[in-house]
Amino acid sequence: MVAQGGTDTSHEVLTVKLRYKQPDAKKSRLLVRTLKEAGPDEEPSRQMVFASAVAEYGLLLRDSEYKGDADFDRAFKHANSALGSDDYGRRAEFLFLVKTAKKLVREEERSKAASR
Repeated sequence: MVAQGGTDTSHEVLTVKLRYKQPDAKKSRLLVRTLKEAGPDEEPSRQMVFASAVAEYGLLLRDSEYKGDADFDRAFKHANSALGSDDYGRRAEFLFLVKTAKKLVREEERSKAASR
């Protein structure tokens, strides 16, 4: 697929266009960002790996019908592998939350099993 201007768009996933104007400005500004499809040899960014771990954790907390084979160990492993720079300790805190949730879910499962 070729867009106007002759640029190849075959690997674009989406384009976001945002127009804004400063309160005292006379002209608006246009920002355009394009997300391209990752190639077969590209690894996901640390941010994407961490975000996917957070999403997996959320699915588990809600016991979502969409959680599939998600589990706390995998969420922890992915988040831990994507820690990167953690200036404020938020990513490390997330790891603590995953471990704590896993323990609580285990305790709840044991409690339910014992009451049967």
